Amino acid sequence: MFIWRSLLQLPENHASFSSLTDKGTHPAYLGIHEKYPIKSRKLLRILQWVLSAMAHWSTIFSEVSYLPLLAFPFVKLFQNNQLIGFEVVATVVINWCQHWFEYFPNPPINLLGMIENILAHHDKELLQYLVNYNITSQSYAWPLLETLFSEVLTRSEWLMLFDNIFSNHPSFLLMAVVAYLICSRSPLLHCNMKEDLENFFHHRNNLDLAAVIKEAYHLMDSTPEDVHPKRMLDDFLPLTKGQYPIFNKYPTFIVNYQTQERERIWQEELNYLKERQLAHELEAESVRRQAENAAWYRQQELLQEAEEQRRKILLEEEQKLVEQRMRLAAVNREMKIKELQVLDAAQKHFLKYQQDQQKTELRRLDDEIDRKISLREKETAALIQDIKVRNMELEVQKRIFEQNIVEELAGTDQLSNNKDWQAQMLSKQRDYSLKQQKSQAELECLARKNMEKEAMLFDMMKEFENHQWAKIAAKPAEPETWQQGEGDAASWRRQLLPDGANEDTDPDDHVYRNPHDPSVRPYDSRTKCPMKHERDLLLGSGDQNPTSLCLNDMTFDSSVQLSLDRGRMDRERKERELMTGVRELRQKLATRARLRYSTNSLTDSAT
Repeated sequence: MFIWRSLLQLPENHASFSSLTDKGTHPAYLGIHEKYPIKSRKLLRILQWVLSAMAHWSTIFSEVSYLPLLAFPFVKLFQNNQLIGFEVVATVVINWCQHWFEYFPNPPINLLGMIENILAHHDKELLQYLVNYNITSQSYAWPLLETLFSEVLTRSEWLMLFDNIFSNHPSFLLMAVVAYLICSRSPLLHCNMKEDLENFFHHRNNLDLAAVIKEAYHLMDSTPEDVHPKRMLDDFLPLTKGQYPIFNKYPTFIVNYQTQERERIWQEELNYLKERQLAHELEAESVRRQAENAAWYRQQELLQEAEEQRRKILLEEEQKLVEQRMRLAAVNREMKIKELQVLDAAQKHFLKYQQDQQKTELRRLDDEIDRKISLREKETAALIQDIKVRNMELEVQKRIFEQNIVEELAGTDQLSNNKDWQAQMLSKQRDYSLKQQKSQAELECLARKNMEKEAMLFDMMKEFENHQWAKIAAKPAEPETWQQGEGDAASWRRQLLPDGANEDTDPDDHVYRNPHDPSVRPYDSRTKCPMKHERDLLLGSGDQNPTSLCLNDMTFDSSVQLSLDRGRMDRERKERELMTGVRELRQKLATRARLRYSTNSLTDSAT
């Protein structure tokens, strides 16, 4: 590489190269990676910088399409030194690419004509063969020139070739093209297709490069002056130091026109790209709106479907709720029925318990009544025994008194002793009356105690009855159980009533009283005892005139006997009245129990 730097006399203008690279990447080579994809990014970036520097150096190089092919081998060779690579490419363009850009943008027809003339002079048969297949110099010479043999040679062969090119006159490059054709004469003559002949100059071929170089030197020496390219090409001219020379060997108006056209095309392309971008944006916006509309409609459909589904679910839930309510109502009814049944059973159990308590209370009252009746009977029997004993004593006293009277009548004068005897009889009668009144007072005291006990029993029963009526009044009655309760009460009343008692008689009139019966006396309805004036008649009044008795009165004995008989009758009548009162009391209790049982039965039926 140092030899090339010496041969090409490179100036190494760092400042000028820096000013070119500072301008940045030329717009013409922004998309070079799309047209020339290179694996190495570093090499692609160096190639882009060198080509941009060439374009900034001369405008023609931004329009030359084959410049990357021409510069690539040198850039790759000097990739570690961009300055040397740029100056080598510039030196090659100035010296070995003379007259290349005179017919721009067409290939250098003048140089291609010289190559064709040299080939016609040295191998006319080969040229005629190529002409027969319509293969012109633009097909067999220009591909080798625009790539500087980089497509058909290996790296070592290419370096060997350019060692000889840089060591000779710039016309040696054209001689090398003709030498390559002549050395490839045999394979070219064997190609009978145009496509094969054209592809031959774009691929590596099995060719001896030393023979090609030797043939090039032979052509340089044997070619006549009239067809030799030396007369048309200038000698080697290196780059100037400090500043690079101006390169303007090209049709300026064409380049300017192409530049303008390119700018116009670039502007149109930009406008087109903007319009296309806008169209794409509009299309994207339209697609987005269509997608949004479709999504909105889909969402609405989904919402409607969801709403319909929710309505169905709501209807199903309402139906289930109605069914649940119906089941709940049925369960409530069943629970209510069971509760009523339980309450009815509890009420019946409670009523049965009350009935049992009432029966127990009635049995207790019956036992109490029987006990009191037995006690009263015992007291009455004892009183009757006392009265009998007293009557016997009075009878004995009477007999003794009569005997004494007879004896006194026999021993004394009746007239003289009449007053004394009468006084004695009156005194005895008064003693008897006092004893009789005392006995009557004892009987009245006993009757009063019995009345007080009966009044207490009646008050207790009345209080118990009022308490039971207060309980029953709070509950309604049912007519179905009233009849059953009435029948049970009637049977119970028949059990409670004594034998022979008429059930259908009035409770207040259970004992039939004959007003003409002398044994039945008027009695007090409250105390169930004889009236006071009857007691006075039976027992005698303390207001009687003692002078009403006369010793000679024959009715004395009969009156005493009548008084005793009346006392006995009075006791028997009282006993009967007492038993009648007890019987009436039991009948009233039975009647009240029947009414209470009927009311309780009606209350149970109502609940």
